[in-house]
Amino acid sequence: MDKVVIFLLAAALLFLVTQKKPVIQENYEQAPVPVDRDTISLIIAAVQEKQPGWVPVDTVYVNPVVSGAGGSLFNSRFMFYDKYRYSGNQIDVQCSVDGNKASIVSMTPVSSPDATSSLMAYKGPQYQDYSDIRGNFDQQLNDYLAMSKRPEGFQTPF
Repeated sequence: MDKVVIFLLAAALLFLVTQKKPVIQENYEQAPVPVDRDTISLIIAAVQEKQPGWVPVDTVYVNPVVSGAGGSLFNSRFMFYDKYRYSGNQIDVQCSVDGNKASIVSMTPVSSPDATSSLMAYKGPQYQDYSDIRGNFDQQLNDYLAMSKRPEGFQTPF
């Protein structure tokens, strides 16, 4: 009986090894055309002309677009640090580059913090008058003492 089980396992293993494996063909997209550093620098400089407080952090992508107008048009996404609001901005920029000049066609924020973010600047300590604190404490204590003098059938909410 043991020989039969071993024979069946060996036959199954031989069958699996000799079978042709299906070839998986993956559709790889053509790699994007590389963009030189000077062009990326021109696009970043054009953004910084419009937003002088922004410091570049990361270039997410820069893709050339085929344009019939004769210039070079680029779709790009950048991350900038806003040194005045202490926050990060990710923007999509469509820019036209001609020689050593870049002009922004459109600049759309992808993610931008709102004005009430947790990264607000420290404004200094804010104090309350001691008389207000003492009055609030006395009121809470008097309310508690008044509740504790209720009849025996009364249950406190806590």
